[in-house]
This record gives sequence, C-alpha cells and structure tokens, in this order.
Amino acid sequence: GRKVWRPPFARGVFGGCVLGQALTACAETVAAGKHVHSMHSYFLLAGKEDVPIVYTVTKLRDGHSFSSRAVSATQDGVCIFHATASFCVAEHSAFRHQAAMPEAPDPESLLPQEQVWRQVARDERLPAEYRSFIEGLAKRSGPIDIRYCDPVSPFAEVRKREPYQRAWVRAKGAVGDSMNLHRCVAAYFSDHVLLSTANRPHGVKPGGINMMASLDHTLWFHTPFRADEWMLYEVESPFSGDNRGFCLGRLFTRDGRLAVSVAQEGVIRLAQPDEADVAPPPAKAPPAASKL
Repeated sequence: GRKVWRPPFARGVFGGCVLGQALTACAETVAAGKHVHSMHSYFLLAGKEDVPIVYTVTKLRDGHSFSSRAVSATQDGVCIFHATASFCVAEHSAFRHQAAMPEAPDPESLLPQEQVWRQVARDERLPAEYRSFIEGLAKRSGPIDIRYCDPVSPFAEVRKREPYQRAWVRAKGAVGDSMNLHRCVAAYFSDHVLLSTANRPHGVKPGGINMMASLDHTLWFHTPFRADEWMLYEVESPFSGDNRGFCLGRLFTRDGRLAVSVAQEGVIRLAQPDEADVAPPPAKAPPAASKL
C-alpha cells in the first residue's frame, strides 16, 4: 500500500494517520447503527513510514446499546500503538448543554496553511538552516485544509504567547455519508494544531524543538457532523513541564454545535535544553467562553 505520511524531520509517521486507521478498523467490526462515541489511545513507538502497519481488533463487548473494541497497531510484529474504542446507538436525551463556540474570523477570510508555507519558502528572509524544512511543508498537498485564525509569522519577533489557538479544519474531498467515517477523519485531523499549543507561552525560537511527539490521545464524539465541512478547532494548553505538554481541544461545527472533545499529552524536548523557558505564561487569559 501507500506510505503513511511522516512530517518533515519527524521521528515517526503522523499520529493522526494511525488514529484514523485504527478507528476505521474498529468501526468495520461493529454492527450498523452503532457509532463511535469515545476512543482512548497510546502511542508506544514511532511508526516507520516504509513498513506496513497491521491493525488487529479484539471484541471486548457487544451489548444492546454499547459495543467496545481494542485495537493494536504493529510493525514487524512490534506493537507501536494501542487503543480502546466504544460505540453506541443514538438515544433521546431529556437534557443537553454544551460549551459556547468562541468567536473566530470566517475561514474564507484566511489563507490555507499550505499557501502560507509557500509564501514563507519564497521569502528571502528565511534563514538557510530552516529552508529545507519549510520547503518540505510547502511541497506537500495534504488531505486536510487547515486555516489558522491567529497565524504567527516565522519572521515575527520571538515572544511568549497565550497557550491558546483556533483554526478552521476540514477534509478537502467529499467523505461520504457514513457517520463513523466522518469521525475517523476527525480523529486524523485532531492530531494537528494540538501539541504545538504547549510551546506558545515559552518563546521557543523557530527550529528550537528537537523532539515533539504524541504520547496519548483521547477523543469524545458528542453529536453528528461532517468532517468535509468547516469545523472550528479551539485548543488550549493548561500545563507543560517535565518535557511534556498537556493540551485540550474542542471541535465545533460552523453553526456552533460542540461535536468533538480532545485531550492529549505529548513529549516536547528542546534542541538546547539549558535554554528552556520556565517563566509563567502571559497574564491575559482566553475569553471566558473559550476556556476549556
């Protein structure tokens, strides 16, 4: 089959690829009418882009309302990823509430991230040591359209920023009508944007990260949505320390419905650890409606 994408200079394949494929494997074993409502996963080893990934699904339980599955991803017989996923039938609820969707510019007013990278790659101010990395990003045409609401230019002054980001995301092509498939696509793109949020309060220079990789990833699916339509991804990092960052995310449909909640911890190691920034984040907090 085709190689799984490995981001430029990353140690392993993109975690979202494994998340989406593992959830797809689980969904194929569940009876029609049941849809995934949660997935809890661990990344155990960096995946190799040139070695096939084998997904093995184990049935844990099939009940009237809920079904549970475990899935392991292996390469050359070694487990690189493990997750459990729970599926359920739709039920009527007498009560419902949700967090408010934050304000954000329309996605049509923002540049696709691929176009941003192409502009940066052509800029004469780009330092030579970063050029190959940026050019690698600019050449890739991925399956997801990502548009940051608060983009930070690589030429901007390095400073501490709030541990908070917003971005519009959607699949570039039509996904189809399967609810589980849309949730698998969302699992894929939920691994974007997330962990980098933990770097923002510390004034990390471009190229200052030696390693950044997901350790675990949890998703909760709340309401039906289409992953090929615009969704606003709101992300906050409430903590980082011990070379790990913790991030929380929310995916909203364009009409304001909270569709997915996300949590992730990842390892973050600086290229020069002695220069690590341990100052507190900026005093200004995100708006009350945006706190996760």
